[in-house]
Amino acid sequence: MKALITFFAITFILFACTKEVGKKPYSLELTFPSGEVLPLTVLVYEKAKEYSPDVPINSYEQTNSVYIESDDTYPWELMMYKKDEERLVGINDINYWKFSAVDFAGGQEVSAYGVIEMDGLYTKKGRKFTVENGTFTITWANSNQYGIPAPKVITGTWRMERK
Repeated sequence: MKALITFFAITFILFACTKEVGKKPYSLELTFPSGEVLPLTVLVYEKAKEYSPDVPINSYEQTNSVYIESDDTYPWELMMYKKDEERLVGINDINYWKFSAVDFAGGQEVSAYGVIEMDGLYTKKGRKFTVENGTFTITWANSNQYGIPAPKVITGTWRMERK
């Protein structure tokens, strides 16, 4: 009987420990058509943090989601749904991100606010998520402050891997 209980306990522990829990940083890079790269350090969670006011209450029940949280100076969180167990899809408001002398803003340093949509195929080995060639769209809502008609739509590719 003890052997059976031990077997079930070990099996439970092994299968319960397969979710990413934000302990190791990931490198997330947004690459714009001009070749400019915005590197970000993020944490990945497969469970919503209950204390986060940015995640809707109904998302706490989502088991097919991945939560990406910025570990950088500009805090933001993005909930991405796992589609068909190999595609991540997410959309979220972005807070003011600072871009320095970027091509899409005519070489100006800007603080962009708007909506980001991200989509990408992922692979998962153990707890590690990897996205090689995802796509993103940023709808830049406050571009008129910089003399660019709003909303300006910016597209590009993104990649993410554990450091």
